[in-house]
Amino acid sequence: MVVVGAGGVWRALGPGHDRLGAVISDTLTLISLLLPLAHWTLVIGLSLRVLSKRRPPGVSIGWLLVLVGIPFVGCGLYLFFGEPWLGAGRMKRARSAERPIERLMKRVERSAGADLHEVPEAVEQVARVGLATDAMPLVGGNDVGILDGADEVFPAMLRDIEGATRMLDLLYFIWQPRGRVLELEAALVRAAGRGVRCRVLVDATGGRAFFASSSPRTMREAGIEVAMALPVKWLRAHFSRIDLRNHRKLLIVDEEIAYTGSLNMADPKLFKVGAGVGEWVDVMARVRGPGVAALSAVFECDWMVETGRTNAEDIAIEPISGHEGDVELQVVPSGPHAHQQTIHRMLIQGVHEARKELVLTTPYFTPDEAMMAALVTAAQRGVDVTLIVPERVDSKLVALASSAYYQDLLDVGVRIRLYRGGLLHAKTVTIDGTIAMLGTVNMDRRSFGINFELSLFVYDRAVCKRLREVQARYMADSKSLTESGWERRPRGMRLLEHAVQLLSPLL
Repeated sequence: MVVVGAGGVWRALGPGHDRLGAVISDTLTLISLLLPLAHWTLVIGLSLRVLSKRRPPGVSIGWLLVLVGIPFVGCGLYLFFGEPWLGAGRMKRARSAERPIERLMKRVERSAGADLHEVPEAVEQVARVGLATDAMPLVGGNDVGILDGADEVFPAMLRDIEGATRMLDLLYFIWQPRGRVLELEAALVRAAGRGVRCRVLVDATGGRAFFASSSPRTMREAGIEVAMALPVKWLRAHFSRIDLRNHRKLLIVDEEIAYTGSLNMADPKLFKVGAGVGEWVDVMARVRGPGVAALSAVFECDWMVETGRTNAEDIAIEPISGHEGDVELQVVPSGPHAHQQTIHRMLIQGVHEARKELVLTTPYFTPDEAMMAALVTAAQRGVDVTLIVPERVDSKLVALASSAYYQDLLDVGVRIRLYRGGLLHAKTVTIDGTIAMLGTVNMDRRSFGINFELSLFVYDRAVCKRLREVQARYMADSKSLTESGWERRPRGMRLLEHAVQLLSPLL
């Protein structure tokens, strides 16, 4: 006889099995009661922690929505990604570099520091905000060349690498050993062969293709030091946040020449060719003069923190190059453990100082309330504001979140242009022909508050004019957002954009 029903089956099998069935049933009942209790205990505890951090309201609200709306998974996401935990050892090494960097910057100021009372008022205000939030000093005596795209950058870097006599330091987020990157790797091997000290530091996540290739082994065999930045180890996930990345791009040659900007160590003709967004379009600065010491300090600090192979005190005695021109600049690093929000605050001050023209280019645009307010009020007081973004990006979520901000900008007269020549990856700002910014920071909250970034603020009319010419080329190869049919998009798409915008603080 077959008995239907769990209780009947257990009874048919005898009294022993009946008792086992009762135990299992009671256990399942207990679990069904404990799971919601555990969930809400976690949610309440983590929600109190979110509120205690006093972060921007949008960030806090975003995390509260995730915690409440996604049972257990939301709590896990916050534990992994909610706070910039870097580990005690890393933080200790980073703190040990603070005083040596301060001493180096004082030497740079004595050698080439610019007088804030002799610069235009807008420059003074932006520079002072930087100094108050741990940016490096305003340094004169530099030469800054703007290199438009990989076709200008790679040949220039190769020439300088071939001419190196003492040292070469490279720090990159993405390193893809293909195309022209292989030519540069070969040049590094040759430099090591003639006695040049070479060090290569690559982010663990962005450099996956690099570390999976034969390039690290080839370099090490040639005597090049290779290291991984922010390695992701799952056993360490409980102690350090796994999505924090070193997003910097930096090449130092003989402590006399430095390159920084948006171009990763990747040949755009071969990079992400299947992504459907076209070639990545970038811009870099080639710097000579006293400002190179500040850029070199950024590399030395990152190298020391990641490898422990150098002494923090060595940063204080970095050589300072002589004057190579008359360009004044500030080197501005940022990251979760120090200098957090420095670039963000300097940019906001720059927007507030704008009187005639403000042009911004960024691949990803998810600003916070302060940046949006600054852009809106700039346009309302008559500033000609132009935002240039790619027509196609490699993140659908970011594209949706970005679109939710556009109408508020259009309503006050901001011109939004969609670049059609590829994925516009250049992160640039020009203000009234007197202030220029370029570097690694995107116009999004991740760049401003989470990643390790590096930007160059340049206060020179000739450099601003050159960067503005590059921006004009982007503008010429773009179309207006209002000409793209954007205003005719379906109502459902608009609702989706607004829904994703709620999570923009977390993207």
